[in-house]
Amino acid sequence: MNLAGAFIMSLNFASSNLRRADLSQTNGGWVYFNGANLEGATLTGARLRASNFDAYVDNMTIRVNLRDARLDSADLSWSTFENADLTGAYARNASFVGANFQQSKVLRADLSNADFQGADLSGADFTGSTLSANWRNSFSGARFSNTTWIDGSVWSSMPTTP
Repeated sequence: MNLAGAFIMSLNFASSNLRRADLSQTNGGWVYFNGANLEGATLTGARLRASNFDAYVDNMTIRVNLRDARLDSADLSWSTFENADLTGAYARNASFVGANFQQSKVLRADLSNADFQGADLSGADFTGSTLSANWRNSFSGARFSNTTWIDGSVWSSMPTTP
């Protein structure tokens, strides 16, 4: 599916197979990707604020698959990624300001210069992910509660080391 550059607002892609879809440079928001397969999808430069990448479909927990997705320079602020799987995602310079990452898997992801200010990272797992040297600014005001950090240690406050 190629929606590159499209304006999408309040669309429902719940449980859709969007594997390797091109959503680069899309604009809009309040898009519902609940339970969708976005493995290897490209959202580079997308601006889809307050969208739902969470994983609750009919009260069942199904992880939204964002494995190996390209989220570089995307603005996904205020979006929900609860229970999502972002293993191996590329999210350099992405904005996740105020986003909900509760119980998400963000393993071995490239988060260089990604902005998580004010995000809820409760129960999220960032093991093996890459951060920038200014990582503390990128996570300013974020909520840590039983959050697994990039080195596998568990934190309930801002980690002291990257």
